[in-house]
Amino acid sequence: MDYKKLVLILFILLINNFIYSQNIQPDPVLSPGAISININRGTYLRLTTAIVRVTLPDSCWRIIDWGVVRNQAGNNFYVDIKTDKIDAICAMVIRTEIKEYEIGILPSDIYSFSVYNNGEYLKTVQFQIEDEVQTPIPTVEPTPDIRICGDYNNDGYVNIIDSVIIAQDYIKEFWHISNKEYRGIFEQGDVNNDNRLNIVDALLIALYQVGLIDELNCNF
Repeated sequence: MDYKKLVLILFILLINNFIYSQNIQPDPVLSPGAISININRGTYLRLTTAIVRVTLPDSCWRIIDWGVVRNQAGNNFYVDIKTDKIDAICAMVIRTEIKEYEIGILPSDIYSFSVYNNGEYLKTVQFQIEDEVQTPIPTVEPTPDIRICGDYNNDGYVNIIDSVIIAQDYIKEFWHISNKEYRGIFEQGDVNNDNRLNIVDALLIALYQVGLIDELNCNF
């Protein structure tokens, strides 16, 4: 490239940059209505954040620095957003830009969060942090074992009927009269705990009924 052309291009760029810098208005301030603040608290970590929406009224406005959250007088937090505006013909295009600020994990109390723009106060919201009361988990009582050893037909009683039904089921099984399908509850009928249901169990239940034995021995 020709040396003179290169110098000319650099000169034009410098002039344009100078004109652009002269057209930027120093420290323009947005209106309070351009700011929206929402406070959010996380469900698990309990981290409190502030979501700030800035509405820029036309294409000449721009945010050059979102700033950082600072603490002022205990429970008061604030942020100072830096903006500038080009002094030119601007397109009337409304833009919304969003920034989420971390405030921290806060204990129960009342707080405030304020937004400044180029050092000028715009808006404040107050919010309250309340720690949830931990509801104790109710103790679940174990379900009582209501099974009765010897109550083969599960009617709530141990009597001669249980002996008869056990004997009938045993005879049917022994003579292959029907499939091995018990009409009662096996664990409550196996009163000698030998893992079999037979005539011995029927006999033991009968002896128990007349008081010749003191107890039955089921596997539960």
